[in-house]
Amino acid sequence: LGRSATEEALLAQWLSVKNKIVESVDNVSGVVADLNTYLASNSFLVSSAQPTLADVCLFYAVRAHTKADALSSSPSFCRWFDQMQNWAPVRAALGKDAKPIKFAFPDALSNLPAPTSATQGAAMQQQQ
Repeated sequence: LGRSATEEALLAQWLSVKNKIVESVDNVSGVVADLNTYLASNSFLVSSAQPTLADVCLFYAVRAHTKADALSSSPSFCRWFDQMQNWAPVRAALGKDAKPIKFAFPDALSNLPAPTSATQGAAMQQQQ
């Protein structure tokens, strides 16, 4: 299933993580934390270009236990989860009645300090 020995090893690793979730729902929060860390520097679990069997299996394993409000501290996981739930093959498998989980994060720009007259002047000069 993998294109190289490394991809095959990663696939096997992530499928074993999926088995942990299936064995016990108590493992989900730890798995989400691990996924969030890994996905901070990776788009998908095995391939950087597209989802693989590992992504699909883990998505379905965590989907039943995922609550949007509990994941605000896991933005990389949420990005991956959202990509997976909106990927056409997964959407088709979920069916038209399945409601996607929506993640709400605070607007990052709302935490910036208000511009001062000095920064507004510099911005105006750059525009000219």
